[in-house]
Amino acid sequence: MLSSGKFDLVYKFFEKMEKAGLTPNDSTYKALVCTFGKEGKTDEALRAVEEMECRGVVARASVYFELACCLCSVGRWKDALLQVEKLCKCPSSKPLAVTFTGLIQSSAAAGHIHDCVSIFQYMREFCAPNIGTINSMIKVYGQNNMFDESRLLFEGIKKGRMGLQNPGSSDSRLSPDVFTYNLMLEACTVAHEWDYLENVYKQMVLRGYSIDQSQHAWLIVAASRAGKWHLLDHAFEQSLEMGEIPYISLYKEKICQSLQAGEYAKVITYIHDMAQGSLNITPNEWMQLFKENENRIRKESWQELLHELNSLNADDSGTNPILRNLITSLHHSSGLDMPPDSRKCISTLGIVEGDKELVSHSSNIQLTGEGGKMTSNIQNGTCMEADQNQNNGVEKDTRNPLMADIINDNMHCFPDSNLPSSYEILREWRQNIKEKVIVEC
Repeated sequence: MLSSGKFDLVYKFFEKMEKAGLTPNDSTYKALVCTFGKEGKTDEALRAVEEMECRGVVARASVYFELACCLCSVGRWKDALLQVEKLCKCPSSKPLAVTFTGLIQSSAAAGHIHDCVSIFQYMREFCAPNIGTINSMIKVYGQNNMFDESRLLFEGIKKGRMGLQNPGSSDSRLSPDVFTYNLMLEACTVAHEWDYLENVYKQMVLRGYSIDQSQHAWLIVAASRAGKWHLLDHAFEQSLEMGEIPYISLYKEKICQSLQAGEYAKVITYIHDMAQGSLNITPNEWMQLFKENENRIRKESWQELLHELNSLNADDSGTNPILRNLITSLHHSSGLDMPPDSRKCISTLGIVEGDKELVSHSSNIQLTGEGGKMTSNIQNGTCMEADQNQNNGVEKDTRNPLMADIINDNMHCFPDSNLPSSYEILREWRQNIKEKVIVEC
């Protein structure tokens, strides 16, 4: 009942127990306290525990823990400490560090950031934080424009100085885990501390950890657009070495880099690699990519890419849905009619003559402008996918919405250097990455 959110049934069940003369046990009171907490009824939760104590029910530590978290969620962290004192007297209670970590997380979830800091400082007077506590505080600091605090905490844990605040106490030696590094990378991205991000990333690699692309691909892309493109190369190559398919947002970024350098053959290579990995970019997603990079990639680059794609034979384009979608999107974006060869290879894959299934209500994005700058003009309607049933296996970009501004603020051009091909990257990183990371650290 509680897990399904049917709180009224919890109350009715409790009433039926009392009417039947049954004495609720500690598990019943725990469910009741949890229900009151989820509904924000803090005073009712307190009264329920008081009633439990008056009836002489011996409660487990979890009852007081739930009540303490409930109090923290409404900003009453000092009242929660009274419940922690009761919790410590209960048998089979969890370590005190685990309890305080739970209180910090409850306060953070409710937006009481200063309470998190106060609980952390109070905690260190009585017990040493564990790695879960440190990670929770790095997350709190990182997400709330407190980068200096998160950096000090990160450096402190690396040096083993995160024990009790009491000078006479012995420090507990802690070391960062993979979550510590990922959270610190997030904090660096929020604060635009790209040099420190690079340092943290290298330390993580040396410890044998790898980034979770499903959750943190967005920060690698953001760092790449801020000039740390070699981190993108490493994350990309590391996925291939581990037998995994790089996240699709990494492919998109490498395509944009190749376009900036005028290396259209690389773009086609990446598209073929994505198709072999069962990835896809729909026409609507291509259109969005054009729009997001309109101030970053010259309109001539897209037009030259279109020329290269039109030179492919029908077999190359017709068997690759990503190429097919890109060719169609580029023609609509440039406002040009499709040449017979391109129209032929696309029509063989189910797109009707005139591309009526691609565009709804005269939707059009035109690549026009002056001085090499591309402007966007979207008229009534939205670009639709040619066949929505072809979306199976599409990997969506789950970029954190909080970071949209960060990525857009760093979409500047890269140096006009010759970037290596994907195959050259594999060979080069296998030989040089470990030595390079050690030297630069």
